[in-house]
Amino acid sequence: VQHAVLAADAEISQLKKSVTTLRDDLENARFDKQESVQHAVVTANEEINQLKGTIASLRKQMEHS
Repeated sequence: VQHAVLAADAEISQLKKSVTTLRDDLENARFDKQESVQHAVVTANEEINQLKGTIASLRKQMEHS
């Protein structure tokens, strides 16, 4: 009986470690995803601003033609 209790305690301890590791991995994945989204938004905003500048420049050229 005592051996079974020790084995169960060892298994519980191992499962707790596994849960902690999985939670950490999940949190890291969420952080990486959020970071990727933020990078994509920044890149898209930069491209939008460049295109707006190009449009403004082309409009000026058309007005002066």
